[in-house]
Amino acid sequence: MGTKNNPGKFDCYQNAEPDEPMFVLLGRDPSAAQLVRMWAYVRQAAENEEDLNKIKEALECADAMELWAQKLGKQERILEAESAIAWSLIRLHRSNVRAIQEGMIHKACDWVRAHGPHIPNAGQMQSDLFQMLDRDDGLIRHPSG
Repeated sequence: MGTKNNPGKFDCYQNAEPDEPMFVLLGRDPSAAQLVRMWAYVRQAAENEEDLNKIKEALECADAMELWAQKLGKQERILEAESAIAWSLIRLHRSNVRAIQEGMIHKACDWVRAHGPHIPNAGQMQSDLFQMLDRDDGLIRHPSG
């Protein structure tokens, strides 16, 4: 794990290309530990064997960051950050689900348009499909439900 005075094996400043964009999280940031853990879990899920030591160091760093923020009296803000991160993940999931559903509905509309003359109630089918897209809550449901 690296610090300002003692850069670690995976020091981003040393490894960055000239003008490469980067974003640094500090231990005083109440959300830093959870964000670093999320990064590690995502990298771990990708099952890249080359990253195992980097993932291990990231998780150790996350633990150290959490302790640092706690020492600064930020326990309540850490809990608030954890809740905000969880809510952000839910919103991201909903957004991804909505994008998939919209793609499926658009394909279904295209199919109904192409085969409409041969399908009874094709106009109502297409209307129902568009009604599913017009919901304001970010989720797509069948018009009857």
